[in-house]
Amino acid sequence: MVGPDGEGSSAAGLPVPAMGGPQVCEGWRVRVCDLAGHTRGAGVLVDTDLVLTAADVLGDRHDPTPDGPPRAAVTVAFPAARSGGAVPAAVHVADVAAGTAVGRLALLHLASQSPAGPARLAACGEPGNRPVLVHGYPPRLAEGIWARARAAGGRAPGSGCIQLAADTVPCPRIGRGFRGAGVLDAHSGAVIGIVVAEDPTAAAPHAWMLPIEAAIEVFPALTRQLAAARPLRRGWLFDLLDTMLAVPAVADDRSREQIICLLRRDIGATIGRRPNARLDTWAILQTCLNFPNGLPELLEAIRAVEGDSVPMLRLIRGVAEVPVDAMP
Repeated sequence: MVGPDGEGSSAAGLPVPAMGGPQVCEGWRVRVCDLAGHTRGAGVLVDTDLVLTAADVLGDRHDPTPDGPPRAAVTVAFPAARSGGAVPAAVHVADVAAGTAVGRLALLHLASQSPAGPARLAACGEPGNRPVLVHGYPPRLAEGIWARARAAGGRAPGSGCIQLAADTVPCPRIGRGFRGAGVLDAHSGAVIGIVVAEDPTAAAPHAWMLPIEAAIEVFPALTRQLAAARPLRRGWLFDLLDTMLAVPAVADDRSREQIICLLRRDIGATIGRRPNARLDTWAILQTCLNFPNGLPELLEAIRAVEGDSVPMLRLIRGVAEVPVDAMP
């Protein structure tokens, strides 16, 4: 399918870079377009009717004063949502982060409720060279493509921006079409920043992001969307551990090795192995809980080895009954 600006067919079939990232189907990844449908950049659905993006994506379409009345300025498309489609949006607020002209952010107010759920936000903190994932909309890729990078170095003086250095493995560079995109922590799956500048011409391609903390300073209304750290409910976790160990394939050392081999390499390589079955299973469970979709993937790996035995069906029910807000 070709879009109004000559964009080509979907890139949704391209896999997420294998570093523990979220699945491509997450609908909070949006494409910001002008009123004619031409792609301007990316954005993040942060509430049912709010999209966070880089102000530069809007060009001269944003109100010069944060208190000005919202006006129709762009459309927001949801390529990854089941229903797809586009929703008109107004620039609700536009301001300059950290009191500089570098790294501006904008908040878009949708004319109707979004067809997808919002992203989970989390504070970035110190970058620490952490692996991140970014999804943008380069020309001719209407449904976008994933790129991976590392949040490297400290914050740039004056702007508070954090450098996104190209990863060592060949991958799409964060160039045209990525501005305004959400930056995901590859391990937690939470959005920790917004791409505000690209530098595709550098010898070592890199880009810049503003952390979510900066967005909340400018738009305090986002505070309630920030993912609060939840204490682990040890009761359900130990119950789940006992249910797992009741599955013969988990209790047996050799079949447990097969289960680990079926997990993504970045998960399997992170597990700190233990000398006995209970401690080893605990390490496997804890590691999978640290990765987006890690628990469902562990469940599928166990089922592949165990089959649909009665203990396996009990484990499936046990995982289904875990409260969403209890997940770490």
